[in-house]
Amino acid sequence: MNEIKEIEKDLIDITVNQREYSVRLDELESKVDDINEKFEEHRQEHLTDIEELMDRLNAVRDQSSDTDDIIKERFTELRFRLEALHERLNQLNNKKKEFRVALLYPAIAAIAAVIVNLIIMALK
Repeated sequence: MNEIKEIEKDLIDITVNQREYSVRLDELESKVDDINEKFEEHRQEHLTDIEELMDRLNAVRDQSSDTDDIIKERFTELRFRLEALHERLNQLNNKKKEFRVALLYPAIAAIAAVIVNLIIMALK
C-alpha cells in the first residue's frame, strides 16, 4: 500500500511538475515570440534604411551621370570654340605676314627710288 501511495505521490509530483513546466514553456514561447517580433521590426527598419540609402545612392549616381554629361557637353563646346579661335589666330597671323610683305615691298621700292635718285644726282 505504501508503494501505491508513493507511486500516486510521484504521479502527482509529475503532474504538478508537468504543469509548471508547461507554464514555463508557455512563458518561454512568449519570450521567443517577442524576440522574433522585435527582430522582425528591427530587420524591417534596417531594410527600410537600406532601401532609402540605395535610393539616395541611385539619385546621386543619376545626378553625377547628368553632371558628367553636362561637363562633357561643355567641354566639347569649349574644344570647338578653342579650335575656332586657333583657326582665327592662324588667319590673323597669315594676314600679319601679308601686311608685312605689303608694307615691305613699297618701302624697298621707296628706298631703291631714293638710292637711284641719289645716284642720278651724283652723276649729274
